[in-house]
Amino acid sequence: MIHKLFGSAALDGAASIDIREDGRITGILLVLTGTGLQDGSFLRGEVSFSSTNGFTSNDTTAALIGNELSYELLTSGGSNFGATIFVPLDEPAQSGERLYLHVGAMAVSGIRATAFVYTDAKGSRPSVRRR
Repeated sequence: MIHKLFGSAALDGAASIDIREDGRITGILLVLTGTGLQDGSFLRGEVSFSSTNGFTSNDTTAALIGNELSYELLTSGGSNFGATIFVPLDEPAQSGERLYLHVGAMAVSGIRATAFVYTDAKGSRPSVRRR
């Protein structure tokens, strides 16, 4: 099953989803894009079991994946920047557990953060029509 989270603002819990079935998280694709407005602009994203981000925390066990982009500006004006990463995982997840997408930024407009969380349910299950 694929779960999608989307956030367009720098917030803790910019998006959240509940895991629908017991199983495993097999991977997460994280896409971050924005427009840097000044020297030192940054954009960061994190997918976590915690309702608050762990951007500056040590020894957090709730974070599953994170990425940070920095923007160097040598002249006036801003420009778009972004990155896409995929991290394969083998993380157990139980039905009802909540995942959060956290977004942090400084001097970035047009923020777009998207995470696709891939899960594999335990045992067999009937096919689900999603279209």
